[in-house]
Amino acid sequence: MALLLAAGTLLAADSPQPGDSVATSDGPLVIRPINHASLALLWKQKTILVDPVGSLRLYTMEVPQAAQAVRAFRPKVVYPYHCRGSNLEEFKKLVGADPAIEVRLRNWY
Repeated sequence: MALLLAAGTLLAADSPQPGDSVATSDGPLVIRPINHASLALLWKQKTILVDPVGSLRLYTMEVPQAAQAVRAFRPKVVYPYHCRGSNLEEFKKLVGADPAIEVRLRNWY
């Protein structure tokens, strides 16, 4: 299960590219290329890391590790992906019943 929560902020800050800024009604959206197809979106003090081909070589976690990291970072929403063969119901259970963290399960494959 890929977990890109903290890495996105670090990689976005270290990017050699300044990025493009797009004006929105809620402030600028900065699109910052990292490498190949990977990029970071920075908006409203949030960072979304997009790495569709795994070029950032972030490591994969087991379900308990990923759930522990989610509980530590406390995002509002988490989409587990790169998780073929993982028990996503167990992941959701381990994240817990905290209403502040929504686990959105999708059929990625």
